[in-house]
Amino acid sequence: MCSIVKFVRSESDFNFYSELPELPHFLSLLDPTSFHLAPNDWSVLIADVENSTQAIEKGLYKEVNVLGASTIVTVSNACNGASFPFVFGGDGATCLIPNSHVQHVGAILATLRNHALLHMGLKLRIGFVPISTLREKGADIKVAKQCLPAGFKLAHFTGGGVALADQLVKEQIDTYGIPAQESSQKVDVAGLECRWNDVPSVNGQVMTLIVQPKQSDLNELKPLLDLLNRFMPLANPVRTDNLPINWPPQHLGAELAIKIGNTWRCWWTKKYLLCWTWLLSKIMARTVNDAKSPAGKYFQEVGVNTDHFKVDDYLRTVLDLSEENSKELEALLVQLQAEGKLNYGIHYSNRALMTCFVSSLEKHIHLIDGADGGYAHAASSLKGIK
Repeated sequence: MCSIVKFVRSESDFNFYSELPELPHFLSLLDPTSFHLAPNDWSVLIADVENSTQAIEKGLYKEVNVLGASTIVTVSNACNGASFPFVFGGDGATCLIPNSHVQHVGAILATLRNHALLHMGLKLRIGFVPISTLREKGADIKVAKQCLPAGFKLAHFTGGGVALADQLVKEQIDTYGIPAQESSQKVDVAGLECRWNDVPSVNGQVMTLIVQPKQSDLNELKPLLDLLNRFMPLANPVRTDNLPINWPPQHLGAELAIKIGNTWRCWWTKKYLLCWTWLLSKIMARTVNDAKSPAGKYFQEVGVNTDHFKVDDYLRTVLDLSEENSKELEALLVQLQAEGKLNYGIHYSNRALMTCFVSSLEKHIHLIDGADGGYAHAASSLKGIK
């Protein structure tokens, strides 16, 4: 295990993240030396959908998911595919990028915000907080990088900086937010895909869990992480035995609303993609068990390239659990909360949602949330018990 960085780095490009050592397993997060200080000349991007609870009540949670995921895809494309730390939060996302890219990325995200409001009726809140500012306020951001088989890297954050940045953007949007503007920048969300239908639970119920540690040292959560490790890999909500190959794709409209908007092109493109996905579903059904075929290889890789477990000052996870395992996990959470080690919020559903970032068949990541408001409802539950 590598030692922790002893100084605050200055990296105007993306070398910091690309050069970080990769963790083989999420239990490596228990080692504090797995986390490295983020560069002082980078900023935290906070993006989230305002009034997401009301959108959920209107049945728009997939649209909320897609808009949150679009933030990550947009930043990636704006940075020419450079590797950067990000965490998907269901109704938003957190990204770390160099200060030298903030103005360019901010202008493109302003266009995404305008597009989402016009074509989806959803308002995207966007703000940047310099990491140097967070350190001046007594917080920090440390980053760990976990490897996924299909090219993307899964980021984890500790130090309290992400939580503080989220608070600052929400409470002081005039200081840290991107002002309303007409932008001529083109939004590029190439790679965003919503072709999979909801993924049903195999074990009984899908739990969306958010845990707020009372200390930044994740060793306080060792009993919890040990239990989650025991449940894996069967608790992964996306596996080869529950991936739906059925057609038509129920969320294709949400993808096209981001990519094209509610225009005449959207109608024709949807018709074309329905035909295309019908053909792909037939090919997938015939070759899914052939790991040597491109479709079969991709199918086998989907489940092991999800973000269903991550840390961004909060532990966020989506799990497919039996009733017995859910009770065991909730009992441990109650115990750890009584010991003053954490607070938590839970939401249950019978399926998971999956929004995909597919750069190629060799490089892809699948962003997971519980259905019917997973992370958003779990966050509300967490706020309610503080």
